[in-house]
Amino acid sequence: MKVHALNGRISVDAWAGLNLLYLHAAHYRKRHEGEMTVVQIGANDGVSEDSVKSVLTLPNVRAVLIEPNPVAFEKLESLYASAPNVITGNFAISVEAGDLPFYAAEAGDDFMVSKVSSFDRKHVERQIAEYNHRLGQRVASVKEIHVKTITFDDMAVRYDLHAIDLLAIDTEGYDYHIVKAVLASGMSIAMLEFEYVNMTNMEFSEITALLAENNYLMARSGLDVFAVHKDVYREKFTECLTVW
Repeated sequence: MKVHALNGRISVDAWAGLNLLYLHAAHYRKRHEGEMTVVQIGANDGVSEDSVKSVLTLPNVRAVLIEPNPVAFEKLESLYASAPNVITGNFAISVEAGDLPFYAAEAGDDFMVSKVSSFDRKHVERQIAEYNHRLGQRVASVKEIHVKTITFDDMAVRYDLHAIDLLAIDTEGYDYHIVKAVLASGMSIAMLEFEYVNMTNMEFSEITALLAENNYLMARSGLDVFAVHKDVYREKFTECLTVW
């Protein structure tokens, strides 16, 4: 099956089932020597709907995985407890450091619902309403917790990050703010994936314009935008976007 090449501001949708992130990361890994640095903001439990999980199986990968939800983080930390190349952090990335209210779904033993969390209470309420409607009964509610927040720049200092090969962001409605902060930081990032479905049209237009100004090529894949810096494409990186 042909995959649409990245072009312009945003290309047409790629095939819905294709993990563009892994395809590009695997190809990048083959063409670059040395350690590959992967950062995931909003890592959740490290398993559910996680596009980064397969990337961490590639050779010589160093990973920093950030997850503020304590329920999900406990599982994430346990999953990678014996992986010396993976560092986990239980805090949120925000535009300013401090302590902020954070909202999560509370659903008893139903972990799939309990891992829904965001700075946006209305976003969590919508997710819960959809779940309750699907089951025909009220099985979840919103709980407010307070989480520690640090800025993207502070995180880079904490983990000695001078450049990132792959940055994946999934923060349930906060991706717009983080992508803006990432681009403002000036850090070299080869590949970037974020969830755009919760952005307003204005936010989406602004982010794609900023990415284009910063020399990124983009494609949509499902609910995400995958962006690759043009410097990577100078190495005929489109070879990995041929036939699946």
